[in-house]
Amino acid sequence: MGRRIACGLVIAGLSFGTVRPAAASPDQNPAAASDSAPPSAAPVPPPDTAKAPHVDEPWVAGPPMDPLPGPRQHRALTGLGLGAVYLTLGTWAYFAWYYNKPDLPAFKVGGDGWFGRRTYAGGADKLGHFWGNLTFSRLTTDLLRRGGWGPWSSSAIASGLCFTFFVFVEVKDGYYYEMSPGDLVGDAGGALLSMVMTNWPALDRAIDFRVQWTPSAQYRSRFPGDIDFVEDYSGQTYLLAWKPRSLAVVRDTPWLRPLGYIDPVIGYGTRNYKPPGATEPRKQELFIGVALDLQTVFDDALGGRRSRAARAGHSIAHSFFELAQLPYTSTPILETTRTTP
Repeated sequence: MGRRIACGLVIAGLSFGTVRPAAASPDQNPAAASDSAPPSAAPVPPPDTAKAPHVDEPWVAGPPMDPLPGPRQHRALTGLGLGAVYLTLGTWAYFAWYYNKPDLPAFKVGGDGWFGRRTYAGGADKLGHFWGNLTFSRLTTDLLRRGGWGPWSSSAIASGLCFTFFVFVEVKDGYYYEMSPGDLVGDAGGALLSMVMTNWPALDRAIDFRVQWTPSAQYRSRFPGDIDFVEDYSGQTYLLAWKPRSLAVVRDTPWLRPLGYIDPVIGYGTRNYKPPGATEPRKQELFIGVALDLQTVFDDALGGRRSRAARAGHSIAHSFFELAQLPYTSTPILETTRTTP
């Protein structure tokens, strides 16, 4: 069965904590006291780091991370954070998908199809698995990076752990619904893309894969009794976005900079497949269109701020809008629709 974990955006804040080393006082550092400027000296302006390259930093944009003292200690802490992420996810999955659900008489494999018009979700579930693995792999990669892990090791651990978790989900599905090879392909693709984007920053700057969710009428009628919001496929649209701001000419040319706020996108969504209960025909929608790049909006609004609140807000907004698109901020230009009675 299709599974997608939009709740990853809710617990993403686990990966944004930074630790500032305590500043040394003059008593602790006599050299610093002797080198300090006299009261009459002109203040020294802070260095201009706006264009300084940060080659080895996590995918979260903005000012470089504060140095983390005691890397071994922080590796242990980020390991605990990683465990908390999957404990939370596993608990939610149990109550959303398996609690009080009847077992199948025998283990079942396959049968859910791919993008066929008569499949149970019209193919949106496959993109959901792709997005879910991309999301959790990226968020937990960033968590490990902040604990002192390198880009390759953190991405390999995070993506491998994420894919393994979803393999176990599919195995359990085999006893309650069906184990889907197509879902596993989506899982593997999302985890692999996370690794590639972490270690190939140019690709990370150029594309996003986002979900846009507006709760459907069918899901709203079932809530709060049904907490499986991740399978509200009738309210979801998946967007593959290309970011013009990845081009230096767009970033550095004043009259071209506005182009960075609008992303060309390829979008796909299904309507009236799942949740059940729709009275209208089922539809699959594929389109080429544009979307507002809210990541760029917040980068420009908060990227130069130095306060702790602005830095935290910038990191959270940058991560959120790398993975999600707010409702009504994208529109199709060319669209094709396939309808099934």
